Amino acid sequence: MSQKHNLLPLALIAAVAFSCKKNNFAEAWQVAQMQVQMAEVNGSISKLEQADEALKGDIKALEQMAARLQTDIESAEGDIAAFRAKAQEKLDSVNTVLNGLKAKDAALEGQMASLRDWASETFTTKEQYARPQ
Repeated sequence: MSQKHNLLPLALIAAVAFSCKKNNFAEAWQVAQMQVQMAEVNGSISKLEQADEALKGDIKALEQMAARLQTDIESAEGDIAAFRAKAQEKLDSVNTVLNGLKAKDAALEGQMASLRDWASETFTTKEQYARPQ
């Protein structure tokens, strides 16, 4: 019986030791897994930072393009306004000349009508001249 009692503490010590090793192994495995995950997360963060920098570059380029386009639009609007003013000036000039010509045409038509009337009242035709009076 004494041997059984001697083996019992040894078995308990072995069980405790195995249990501690098992716990240490589990902890070591968890630590290793966490380290792998941290490395993956850090790699992902690095890639995201690179993507962020690329996006910032794209944003800056697009902002510069937008500023150039806005300047071009403002310049074009100024050019359009200047063209419109010149075209309106020419149109006004053409309309003035046109209205003057229309007035002269109307006056000439009036003079021609008066001349026809005068000619028909003043001159006789061959038939009228040939008729005895």
